[in-house]
Amino acid sequence: MNSKFKEYLEKEFKNIKTIEQLPNWIKKQNVNYGLIFAEKNIYSSNFPTFITDTELHINILDESSKKFKAKLNILTKKIDSILLENHINDPNFAGFKYNTDIINKNSIIKNSPVYDIYLEIKCSLVELIFEKKSICPSKDLEDEVKKALENKNPYKELIKVFDVYGHFLPQKIVMGHKLYRKSHLLVNHENNNSIISIQQVEWETLHDFKISKFEELIKHWESYLEKYDFDTKYFISLDGETVMRDKLEKWVEFCLEGNIYPLQIINWCDLYPLYEIFDNPLREDIESILGVDYSKIKEKVLMTGAIPTEKDINYYRVNFFPDSDNHLESNNYQIFGKLIKKDGMPIDKVAVTFKSLNVYGFSAIIESFGIVK
Repeated sequence: MNSKFKEYLEKEFKNIKTIEQLPNWIKKQNVNYGLIFAEKNIYSSNFPTFITDTELHINILDESSKKFKAKLNILTKKIDSILLENHINDPNFAGFKYNTDIINKNSIIKNSPVYDIYLEIKCSLVELIFEKKSICPSKDLEDEVKKALENKNPYKELIKVFDVYGHFLPQKIVMGHKLYRKSHLLVNHENNNSIISIQQVEWETLHDFKISKFEELIKHWESYLEKYDFDTKYFISLDGETVMRDKLEKWVEFCLEGNIYPLQIINWCDLYPLYEIFDNPLREDIESILGVDYSKIKEKVLMTGAIPTEKDINYYRVNFFPDSDNHLESNNYQIFGKLIKKDGMPIDKVAVTFKSLNVYGFSAIIESFGIVK
């Protein structure tokens, strides 16, 4: 580790010498900020999603769990590659049934083929566990969500809110030390037919790190990268620093210098949608708009509204955005509606049909209008 990086860590963590001081340090790490899945990357929101005094369980791992581990992953799906690159450990995320509900048209979640090599060396020391049921949304987030639900285009406005505050939150954050390398290789039929997905090595205790323990894993890693003339003489820290392989044991010594100094977030685990921190009925309203349905039918509420009618007029042309040139992205939608009285009571004897649907609007035709009194 170079002296400049060490000086930075000493300044950042100089007041953290005991486990008792850990909670105060945690509050400075923005652990209550949501994860945003953007078009090509994942990053933390700039706005807090829940209040910082939320109940937090700090699990200091016992001696049997404190150890260095090395893992080599051969990745063939884009989503798995991006999750590891962003230090997200969630094996179930790729099949997560809600992941398309709040990430609209996002290339990240598409399982396009890749051929990526990922190697990491890490040591987990502390787990921060958030009880979902104890999390209270920040006032700003709750106000923004309520405002979006009241909009004529609630689906679009909700997506905007999640794009700002985050799409997911972790149930667990792991802190410790970590080095890694990720390399993008060319996809072809030959390398896809001979893939070993995961290899890993685990040291016995925290203090018995020896490079010879994972020489075989390193040889496998080198065999993939050397075909493409990649430099295999270094690893990368979470701060973007280069750690040469011949300095690996010094890096381990540096990691073990203090108790919780200098801990970093090395994994975000067990993600869940941000909207799940809301209580009912607000959460139910959000799920209804997003089309989160526990049945197989999924419909999203794009827009809602009411049209005033006049007696003896049974044809109405409705424009989605009458005061602008805006329009929907496609005409792949359905219209549901019925005639109601001023007091909100439905008039079931009258049928309303919808025709001429396009991206700008639709036509509403009232049948048997003459029977209404």
